[in-house]
Amino acid sequence: MLKSQNIPALIPGEAYAHFSRTQFDLSSTQLTFEQAKQAYGKAHFEEAVSLYTQVVVSLQTNILSTVLVHRAAAYEMLQQYDQALQDSKSATDASSHVDGYLAEASAYYFQHKPGRAVATYKKALTQWPQHTLISKKHDQIIKETDEHNQWIVRKLPYEILSRILSLASIHDHIQLAKTSRFWYRFMMHDWPDMWNKIDARTDLPTRSPAIYRFLEQVPRHKVRNVILEFQTSEDDYDRPRSLTPATFGDIEADIHVPATLDDIFRSRRPRNRRNDGVVSDPSKVMFEWMLAKKWNCIETLAS
Repeated sequence: MLKSQNIPALIPGEAYAHFSRTQFDLSSTQLTFEQAKQAYGKAHFEEAVSLYTQVVVSLQTNILSTVLVHRAAAYEMLQQYDQALQDSKSATDASSHVDGYLAEASAYYFQHKPGRAVATYKKALTQWPQHTLISKKHDQIIKETDEHNQWIVRKLPYEILSRILSLASIHDHIQLAKTSRFWYRFMMHDWPDMWNKIDARTDLPTRSPAIYRFLEQVPRHKVRNVILEFQTSEDDYDRPRSLTPATFGDIEADIHVPATLDDIFRSRRPRNRRNDGVVSDPSKVMFEWMLAKKWNCIETLAS
């Protein structure tokens, strides 16, 4: 649970208080069971199997899921959040009911995983878009997370925070940006060094189309330093080639400059994959992208 000066988004037992399934109605299940026994007694075995199957489904979707979600709430009060999460997920798998999502999001929240709690609420909202409580809790956790992150930034001098972030990779920066709205704004827009240096050897994804999704996020006017490692051929895959001004010109002359992302994706399919979805020469892909998108603020290009 995140620390905040305000009332927390969730308190222990709150999900349980909003469960809609609080009682069993076994009458219809019992009736189907009796009908199945009668069918068996009349040697109508196929009908008996069908009726018994209905009983099993009813027990799983109605009885078992309800018991699991209530046990998850009890685990939550014992602060046994792993068990609460396991039960709530099992309940949701057995029956896609709103109570399971309430319990699952609550377990994630008390595990200090607000991002996953928000994702659980968002998934529930795809099925129950008008559910007031889920929508409210979803927004409260997002707001609470942003306030918490702003508190961290206010406490740390900007120079120290920037130094800490500079020690992480671009991949780590992107993962941090995905955790909340605040970090997305800070990393993608407010922190000037986010895209200062891109090393194609370590920063680029190795699979397609992930590499193109990555490059789509790069603002061309913020990139200052680029490190590439070109390959001479598929047969000479692991040997890098030094990048001189002459070599740079040769490569540029030899490269088709596509106009769109789809154009790039199509051009890379026959030539730039060693195995299914694996990009064999990320540096060349990024170099083509630099030309296509006109990264004209680069100060250092190394190989």
